[in-house]
Amino acid sequence: PDSREVVKKFYKKKYNINLTDNPDKRKTDLIADDGKFIEIEHRLIWKTPKFPYEQINFPFRKGNHYSKQAFDYVILSLDYSHIGIITADKLGKYIKEEHLKEVSNKHIRSGEFFYKLNASDFDWYKL
Repeated sequence: PDSREVVKKFYKKKYNINLTDNPDKRKTDLIADDGKFIEIEHRLIWKTPKFPYEQINFPFRKGNHYSKQAFDYVILSLDYSHIGIITADKLGKYIKEEHLKEVSNKHIRSGEFFYKLNASDFDWYKL
């Protein structure tokens, strides 16, 4: 399934909020009918019911978007069976230099920066 469709269905069922695709592809993924913005990331490394790490890497480039327009950040497990949500107010406390760390990964060995988010600040649900 498409990540956006999974999140739209979840928000409608859980919160009775309708989400639509953001027409501006350079900004957040979805817009809620109550004016909230939603950014989604499908986590291919998340293969178990519980998220496997204590911290979540939130890309610096998405932090730049947050500073212009606050949003909820939603992550989905590989098989779309679980979802994690950090609300805009909780996310905002991390968009600070002290939470920014350089992290190497299989795509980029150096020079990519991420904000380190505590998994305990997310709300976790089974889909």
